[in-house]
Amino acid sequence: MQKKMKIKYFDDFYFEFCYYYSGDVIMDNKVLIKLVVPEINQEFDIYIPVNELVWKIKKLVTKCIKDLSENNFDFSKEYILINVDTNQIYNENDIVINTDIRNATKLILISEKQIEL
Repeated sequence: MQKKMKIKYFDDFYFEFCYYYSGDVIMDNKVLIKLVVPEINQEFDIYIPVNELVWKIKKLVTKCIKDLSENNFDFSKEYILINVDTNQIYNENDIVINTDIRNATKLILISEKQIEL
């Protein structure tokens, strides 16, 4: 059984948040990532579009997490995305398809201030 929730943040752009219980779903122009958010101690499985810039994805992800975490997440901070396997920090102006982000990639969303410490 699979549940989906669509949240609209920008005109003509939908961000899909998916819970998975079983089965695989293939979607055109999207990849399924596992997003770890240490600040709220949660993980999310999220579809992200491959034709968007990383800064847009970060903005959408932070808004979505804020809504889903019942405002326990400070979305006003600056966050970065880090690949768990390669330790790569993604440039904000990269398009997702031009990065190594693929299905089943595990990313960490962490505030820039935590990295500086």
